[in-house]
Amino acid sequence: MDGAELLDTLMPVGKPIEIKDLNEDMYLAVFYWPRTYIPHSVMRSKFFNREEGDNYQLTKPFYVDAENLRDYQFGFIEKLNPEDIELNQIRDFNLKTDNCEECALSEVYWQNYNAFFQRKDSLSKKFNTDYYNAIQQNDKNLRQKFLKADSIKQKVWIDQVYLKDLNQLIKDNADKKVSTFFLFYQLYLFRDFPKFRSSYESLKGDALKSRYYPMLKKQFDRAENTKT
Repeated sequence: MDGAELLDTLMPVGKPIEIKDLNEDMYLAVFYWPRTYIPHSVMRSKFFNREEGDNYQLTKPFYVDAENLRDYQFGFIEKLNPEDIELNQIRDFNLKTDNCEECALSEVYWQNYNAFFQRKDSLSKKFNTDYYNAIQQNDKNLRQKFLKADSIKQKVWIDQVYLKDLNQLIKDNADKKVSTFFLFYQLYLFRDFPKFRSSYESLKGDALKSRYYPMLKKQFDRAENTKT
């Protein structure tokens, strides 16, 4: 959450890497390599989709609970080489979470979060296609189509499906530290305290021991005082 980089190194596939004394928290693993396959879509969309680059990148957020799990293994269900991954535009890979309830629950939360972005991506692709077709047809509404496509790409606000599912996940797992993290994280992105107050008030047990709970409580108390 603080953005500190813990490791930046070349890593042979399959070789273990040791990072000592990690605190219980959420981390982000980023794996990337020079593209071996550059599809036409990447070349065509480099201007519009600036995140497309010469490297192929995979990212994976994961929760560290060192008391219950010390060995975090990332991988795919089947053996894949870089060409397979790039050709099939694979973005998801697995994290082995045996014997770590908080780690496994974190994966469920991220799946819910990613489902929102998949819905957004599907809508974005539709408007991108409309934009590219407008270029080919010299459409007089080209600028409007570009702005519409770009607005979908830039939009980060959650939708109602995500909001409902997140609140339910928190209430169903109200005694887990991971639930506290995700509530804190969501309010960091989208500071609508009334929509999440019932979830906040449902937290109990180990969830109150999370390092994020005091910060969360401070924010809700401040929001309540401001309203008063």
